[in-house]
Amino acid sequence: MTWNNLTSYSSRMLHKSFDSQFPLLVHTDRCQMVLSEEGLVTTFDLIDCYCPNPECYCYEMKLVVRGSDQITYATISYGWKSSSFYRHQFGLDKNTTKQLTSGFLDPSDEQSKFAEVFLEPFSMMIKDPNFTNRINKRYTKFKEAISTNRPFLALPDTIVSLKP
Repeated sequence: MTWNNLTSYSSRMLHKSFDSQFPLLVHTDRCQMVLSEEGLVTTFDLIDCYCPNPECYCYEMKLVVRGSDQITYATISYGWKSSSFYRHQFGLDKNTTKQLTSGFLDPSDEQSKFAEVFLEPFSMMIKDPNFTNRINKRYTKFKEAISTNRPFLALPDTIVSLKP
């Protein structure tokens, strides 16, 4: 299953999925979250979306949590740089930078009634250097491709929207 051309509209900017820029990596470089409750194990795909502006280096992402049922359960906004980076570069206040660097559910993005459930496992994931290194590598690769206008393969039958 692919989610090419997945876009997330926030109040500030449009985000584009890594998968839409690199569709051949969709099945080989997948990130998932596995949750278990009362013996029931559920796997969710994590779709990382970044700002496609080649001149913007905000180090921010939208992480779309999508079930195998094609439902978007949460969209987590996250910035992996330090709070001081966001305060100095963008003039954000301490409360906003704390939310951004911890991950938060932006009300302008699609959220299900279960969205809050994904914040705790996400907060554990961002403490894992393997996960944060993965984000950095994918962000860098995404920005390099956007900056060089490298063409990508878009599959029109897999376009989805985050907002109904």
